[in-house]
Amino acid sequence: AATNGYEAIVRLLLNHRANANGKYSNNPLFEAATNGHEAIVRLLLDYGANVNGYHSKNPLLEAADRGHEAIVKLLLNHRADVNGNISGNPLSEAACSGHEAIVKLLLDHGADAYCNNYINYGYPLHRAMQRGNEAVVTLLLDYSVKV
Repeated sequence: AATNGYEAIVRLLLNHRANANGKYSNNPLFEAATNGHEAIVRLLLDYGANVNGYHSKNPLLEAADRGHEAIVKLLLNHRADVNGNISGNPLSEAACSGHEAIVKLLLDHGADAYCNNYINYGYPLHRAMQRGNEAVVTLLLDYSVKV
């Protein structure tokens, strides 16, 4: 239900004590964030869903990558880890995808502009340059990111 944006069904399930974090590898918050369902993300957080997700399913990472700015704001306001986890780095994904407003939002929340792990295939600045995202490159340079 969270994957497909069925807010009324998600609310009904939660009201009947469904686990806001899902079971096993099913993570409703991750699915709602990935697919841009802001109202469901808010609802799940209100019912105690883990803002950072589980294992490799990081809601902030996916929302940043897909350009869901309102969801990124919501997750950050609920204290999501701005630098992500082993599954990747939200700033790198937003920079690579050219989401300038999200890059700024993440930087303003203290994202590490020099984060590089094996998943990211490079620093945020390098990923933005590789994709030709001039506005993001300019923004990162304006934040004193070194070349």
